[in-house]
Amino acid sequence: MPFTIPARPSVAMRVWLAAVVVYIIAIAGRTSFGVVGVIASDRFSISAGALATLVVVHLGVYALAQVPVGLALDRFGPRLMLGGGALLLAAGQLAVALAPSYGWAVAARVLVGAGDATAFVSVIRLIPAWFPACRIPLMTQLTAILGQAGPIISAVPFLATVRGFGWSAGFISLAAAGVLVALLAFLAIRDVPGGGAAAAPPRDRVATIMSSVTAHPGAWLGFFTHFTLLFSPNVFLILWGMPLLTVGQGYSAATAAALISLNSLAGVIAGPAVAAMLVRHPWQRALLVLFIIGVLAATWAAVLVPSGQRPLWLWALLVIVLAFGGAGSSIGFDIARTSLPPHHYGTASGLVNMGGFISSIAAVWGIGLVLDYLAPDKNYTSDDFRLALAVMVPIALIGVAGIVISRALMRRRLATEGVYPMSVPQIVRHVTRGGRLPRRRRRGVEGPQGH
Repeated sequence: MPFTIPARPSVAMRVWLAAVVVYIIAIAGRTSFGVVGVIASDRFSISAGALATLVVVHLGVYALAQVPVGLALDRFGPRLMLGGGALLLAAGQLAVALAPSYGWAVAARVLVGAGDATAFVSVIRLIPAWFPACRIPLMTQLTAILGQAGPIISAVPFLATVRGFGWSAGFISLAAAGVLVALLAFLAIRDVPGGGAAAAPPRDRVATIMSSVTAHPGAWLGFFTHFTLLFSPNVFLILWGMPLLTVGQGYSAATAAALISLNSLAGVIAGPAVAAMLVRHPWQRALLVLFIIGVLAATWAAVLVPSGQRPLWLWALLVIVLAFGGAGSSIGFDIARTSLPPHHYGTASGLVNMGGFISSIAAVWGIGLVLDYLAPDKNYTSDDFRLALAVMVPIALIGVAGIVISRALMRRRLATEGVYPMSVPQIVRHVTRGGRLPRRRRRGVEGPQGH
């Protein structure tokens, strides 16, 4: 669904904003258990591992649904997927509100995860139809930035509703929001300019689409980019940030909520900064990804390696860096977009999106299991959290290995097409001599798909 028909900017923005509102409510539902984790633990009398399972079930359904959702997107378009997904999300939140036991809550989170799975990739699929290629990286980052209103909704009004009016009232309010945004999606969103349905793309068979996507190293470079950069922000925002700050570090719930909200505000800067780098140097995307990973690793080490309570400014620095990690994870979608045919982009986006949530599942669940082992009585200490969060190290190493390998395969494929990306030593020599990185190059300089 590439951009082919000039759309009035005001109409394009209206359609995009309507889709983003659906995405925001999906994010609020995804992060809702992160801010009421302690309350949920008491309500259902469950351990840290069982609490993590509630989140893992959501993320597991989300991840497993990505490729089927991508295939459905390529067939039916974003409008139906966003509207239907919002209704599914609302049904799940209503079931959570009324869940009489832990088992019912787990089943309800399946519905929430399935509805959530349709949101982001649908918005990403919508953007190329309404905006020219030069604006796609920025609109993608703005989508992620505005989506961070979701954690703010869950950390402030949703948490206040749960504390003031009870568990059921809080989740019923999220269910009502889901119904409203579903109505918005059906009324305000159109798949393409002109108000009609999307022009029918080539109707490849599912096996053909899957073969095309999974055989391309660009899809896997996008997958491992998302895999590596998204999971630590998710660990912090979706579940373990609030318990880590309040139980492990001794900060008040209000301070912890403020730090989580700071992450969302930092995303306002991080998103455009990453988008500007993509527009300026699209052929050095993998190097930008590796740089962000290095900064994330250094900041996490500064927080977790020393024992005891860490200063508030250092936690603030971490949540700001996590915002850049979340923004950087969207580079994976940009890599997939420029690597695959337009009519396979929905499926490719689903594969990329799956990466970040597979790693998030492993990290969130692994941390919960380690905490259960270290403190079965649930009297967690700062050192318990430090050791449990070390689960993230091997996951990050797997992701970096995947980026390096898929980048090498991508460069080899480009070479067969007559495009010869600059090597890292060439880039270093070029920059240290005062030169500017070229924007386009063949036979010696990176081209549009260079990495």
